[in-house]
Amino acid sequence: MEVTIDEAKKIIDEVMSADEFHEQRVEIPSWIRKTLKWISEILEEIFHWILEQIVKLIKALNLGGGDGSGVSLARIVAFVIISVLAAGLLTVIVLLVLKLLRRTNVRRKTEVSDAEELVRLSQTPDESMRLYREYLEKGDCREAYRYLFISLLIQLNTRELIRIKIFKTNRIYKREILDIGAFDEKMTEAFFELFNLTRFGGRSISEETLREKYNEYLKMLADADLAVKKRKKGGDSE
Repeated sequence: MEVTIDEAKKIIDEVMSADEFHEQRVEIPSWIRKTLKWISEILEEIFHWILEQIVKLIKALNLGGGDGSGVSLARIVAFVIISVLAAGLLTVIVLLVLKLLRRTNVRRKTEVSDAEELVRLSQTPDESMRLYREYLEKGDCREAYRYLFISLLIQLNTRELIRIKIFKTNRIYKREILDIGAFDEKMTEAFFELFNLTRFGGRSISEETLREKYNEYLKMLADADLAVKKRKKGGDSE
């Protein structure tokens, strides 16, 4: 399969835009920023309320003099209390961020492991479907779908519609598949999305859904065969 200069440039741009070629930057999710702002506003309200209550208490107990020392003492006590509350809330936020970072790191390691397995299984194209049936018999629909997804990429690779490479991400594979122009875009998007949800999002999948995806898998292979025939017919006419 010949590759034009424009196609080669496109592939290079896709590869170089992958995370592996850039410094990893972890963006703080918007919900964390909103939560921090909300906590700041709440703490300010709590501070003023505590300050007001302590001033009332000091006046009631006659602990402060008439020179305003009671108010100063109240401010110190209120500041100490609010600092303890802020430290506790900050600890919770830090733990949430660390959990998010750990999940991100685990996903990256999983993606690398999946890429290596995909390359290995592509050497024996029938192995992925054997694993699909094995996990289906065990009732593990999530793992069964993972190997169904892998089998789709391998079958498209054997038909020379895409090329499996260790550096490619699923985003690149999806782009290559859609660029062929032989597959239903909505079906392809949903096929990839469900893989991400089950593999990285922990979503379960029912046997009924798995059967539906298997039918879609067969449909996409049929479309792939038609695409191959059209390419051969176009090559013969030239």
